[in-house]
Amino acid sequence: MSILLEGAGLRRTYRRTLDLDVPRISAQRGRVLVIMGPSGAGKSTLLRLLALVEKPDQGQILIAGQPAKPHDLKSRRKMASAMQTATLFRGTVLRNVEWGLAIRRVHKRLRLIRSEEALALVGLDGFESRDVAELSGGEAQRVNLARALAVQPEILFLDEPLVYVDETMRESLALALRKFTLRTSCATVWVTHDRAEALGMSDDLALVSDGRMLQQGETMEVFTKPDGLQAARLVGADNVIAATITSNDDGLAKLKAGDADIEATTDLAEGTTVYLVVRPEEVSVWGAAPQDSSPRNWFKGVLAEVISLGATVKLRVDGEVPLVALITQPTFRELGVTAGDPIWAGFKATAVHVMRRS
Repeated sequence: MSILLEGAGLRRTYRRTLDLDVPRISAQRGRVLVIMGPSGAGKSTLLRLLALVEKPDQGQILIAGQPAKPHDLKSRRKMASAMQTATLFRGTVLRNVEWGLAIRRVHKRLRLIRSEEALALVGLDGFESRDVAELSGGEAQRVNLARALAVQPEILFLDEPLVYVDETMRESLALALRKFTLRTSCATVWVTHDRAEALGMSDDLALVSDGRMLQQGETMEVFTKPDGLQAARLVGADNVIAATITSNDDGLAKLKAGDADIEATTDLAEGTTVYLVVRPEEVSVWGAAPQDSSPRNWFKGVLAEVISLGATVKLRVDGEVPLVALITQPTFRELGVTAGDPIWAGFKATAVHVMRRS
């Protein structure tokens, strides 16, 4: 896959305050790049710059290696956007979906075919003659999406595209958008604050906070190996342990975290202060002290909190090394424990991502 869209040295200042500073971001053909961060992080500002809606104070946008600017109509016609709030014209659903095709002077018959295909993709086939004033908020957002998909853009921009969509439609619509990206080989840039959505939708992930790019890379690489404490928090690394390496024997390090001994795999040297990041799904739990367990690191504690998350359960264990575990409902039932009971929790040395503490 090749890079289709790139932002280089992007800076944007509002009211003399630097709100965005992104040295580099890129999106590839046939892949979904998700830009994730908390509210006010600068995600939508970055999206508008990449979509040539706004001009950066510094830096440039490149499409297939060539500079592009907001007034560049040829570049703009390679793009389509569906923003968080649907902006529809008065009239029928079909009139709205055809709009982008009409300004591109696509033949009327082909406009109809492409519009019907796009509406079917978002689950609104048969809605062509419906007046947009009769639509629910979720239906209006799906029409907004269909309008962007109908033009079959080379670059598709989506700003929180599922936020108003019914829960029952969300999964199928997300799958349809991924299939569209693969089938058309477009580059999709998707903004969200939702961690589960980012993990489920993206091929590549960019973490943004306070207008700064924290990390970009393949999604699982970013989720399992965050680059820094702030990135770790963003991707839901509930277990971040401050420790010091006391020895390192050919990549297997021994560390001290308070009074606790921990083993992890790393090339960092003795004496290095680090953060140990362990994802909650990598933490195992037992109702009694493990006898022949594979994890090298396990600790006794007390089950402090049980949080049901549907098919899974999050457990907070207080003890020598406080840990958060994510397990299935059947596994939790087999444990037979409740809040306040003693419990043992642990993780493998290879499950630890070691970050140098600055």
